[in-house]
Amino acid sequence: MTVDARSEVPHSPPPALDVSGLPSHAFGHRAPLWWGVILLVAIEATAMGLLLVSYFYVRGNYDLWPPTPLSPAAFRLAVVEALILAASFPAMVICARAARREQLAPTRTWLVVATVLGTAMLIVRAFEIPNIPFHWAQHAYGSVFWMIFGVHIAHVLTGVLENAMLIALLCTGPIEKKHFGDIEASALLWYFVVLEWVPAFAILYLEPRW
Repeated sequence: MTVDARSEVPHSPPPALDVSGLPSHAFGHRAPLWWGVILLVAIEATAMGLLLVSYFYVRGNYDLWPPTPLSPAAFRLAVVEALILAASFPAMVICARAARREQLAPTRTWLVVATVLGTAMLIVRAFEIPNIPFHWAQHAYGSVFWMIFGVHIAHVLTGVLENAMLIALLCTGPIEKKHFGDIEASALLWYFVVLEWVPAFAILYLEPRW
């Protein structure tokens, strides 16, 4: 019987890699959380897109559109909401840029500004709700309107609560460098909250008036 000489030689373990010099956190597409938020935005954007397509499908079944027009008060409040959301966008951009530079004071300040604006938008929307002259079960138009309306409320509320949690962390600590990456990733969600309302506002509020 022959013995393979190679089997008698002990195998030495592969050399270990020294990773002590690698950074403990990352920004942008190098961070796993960034990709997680991107996938979340993709899912929610698909849901909102399907709702907006459903709006036009329902519209094709009506000779008179909309079957119940929005009140002037609801339209005016919606315009105010859109302006507040638009103002929060540059505030969050500045916050994300400061977070990437790991600057605590401007990051915290602009995150507070964006969160206050988001909260103000929700307050104004609370005043708009009783001025909408139809409920969700009144007709198909009411169902799709309230669904789009409600989904966006959920998105804004989620963004505000997440920002509030990050503000509490920045104010009380302990603060680690990785938290700046969390804030930059969180800003992606807020960008989506603002940008998704651009076509939704145009479709729900402007298109019927045209």
